[in-house]
Amino acid sequence: MIEQINCENLIDILEETPSKDLKAIHLLQANSQQTSSMISRHIKREAIQEATSELIEYTKQCQTVAARLKDLNPIPLQNEQWAYGL
Repeated sequence: MIEQINCENLIDILEETPSKDLKAIHLLQANSQQTSSMISRHIKREAIQEATSELIEYTKQCQTVAARLKDLNPIPLQNEQWAYGL
């Protein structure tokens, strides 16, 4: 566990965070190579529903995290300036 997070630690943590593997992204990427429409007719309805539900849940999680980050107190910069980070 990190006892004290500074700017460099935070950057390292964020860079090491893997990308979210969403089914909706895979469906769109696969479909974009085949047709010009957004959703191909050969994709099963259940797959679209599952991908949509997953995307909605992920969006809600992101909104929750963004709201929590917004409420954090500023962290003083660790340099010679008399300023505070946002």
